[in-house]
Amino acid sequence: MESGRLQNEPTSVVCRRLAAESRTGCLHLLPDEASGEPEVRIWFREGRIHTAVATEGRRRLGEILVAEAGLPQGSLDRALDHQRREPGDVRIGDVLVDMGLVDRETLRDAVRDQILETLALAIGRRRGAWRFVPDAAVKWDVPLGSGMQDALMEASRRLDAPDVIAWRLGGMDAVVDFGSDDADVRMSLRAREWALLTHIDGRNSIAEIARRAGEDPDTTARVVHGLHAAGVVHVLRPPAPSFDDLRADLVGVSDRPAPPAGTDPGHGAPAAEGPDDQARRATPVAVVPVPPPPPIPPPPRPPPDPERPSPVASSAALFADLADDPAD
Repeated sequence: MESGRLQNEPTSVVCRRLAAESRTGCLHLLPDEASGEPEVRIWFREGRIHTAVATEGRRRLGEILVAEAGLPQGSLDRALDHQRREPGDVRIGDVLVDMGLVDRETLRDAVRDQILETLALAIGRRRGAWRFVPDAAVKWDVPLGSGMQDALMEASRRLDAPDVIAWRLGGMDAVVDFGSDDADVRMSLRAREWALLTHIDGRNSIAEIARRAGEDPDTTARVVHGLHAAGVVHVLRPPAPSFDDLRADLVGVSDRPAPPAGTDPGHGAPAAEGPDDQARRATPVAVVPVPPPPPIPPPPRPPPDPERPSPVASSAALFADLADDPAD
């Protein structure tokens, strides 16, 4: 059995690793006691998600069928009443199919939506513990029918938690770039998501990507979150401000509007204002450039030692001695 903390290894990273290793078993996501979040269990078979359940926080299967498939509420009530009278543990989906209220394809789509909503709860989990039990038996085996990267992307589309997305990505000023951990990336993206991908270049922030693509910032952040959860892109640190940006910020201090008349700039409390204050406020503040400091002169050279000849004098004396050498 393996275990860890979600603060060190998020759910999406654990799921991608289990998929890459073709693992079979159950991934338990255990919340911290003070968080009040539901427990989530995700079953894997040879690296693919087959079933996912949560103690709370997701829609029931009947609610999805009523909202998405047009099942009348009265028909659902009749099926639930029939389920309660059946002996043993009978699934509501099987009851609905046996009563002819939904077909198998509609039921499969509803179960898939339920699994993806549970996966969205899982990848949005900020803290807690995870535990993987290998070869755990699957009670209701309903394959998701898609690869891990597609599943994580689809779950991110259903994640309605801007604070979680901002926390995971680091904010709208974060810069993203391509860089997959998997050599074989296969994903199904929508046309608007492909348009956003064209602006990911390792320099544009998420906010800039949304502006260039003409897309809603929340939608852009959700798409980037899905790509990040799938391991397609990496989040980079926000770029450090350049010297020109810092200089513009400093110069812009003088351009800030003055506080309203009759208020203290420090505390906002009413303060008396005289003619001198009015004149001073009306006078524009000039930005005076600060000259660079003067260069530091080199230290003075020590005076020559009269007892010690300079190197040039020593060389001249040497040549004079060579010229007077009788050996020549």
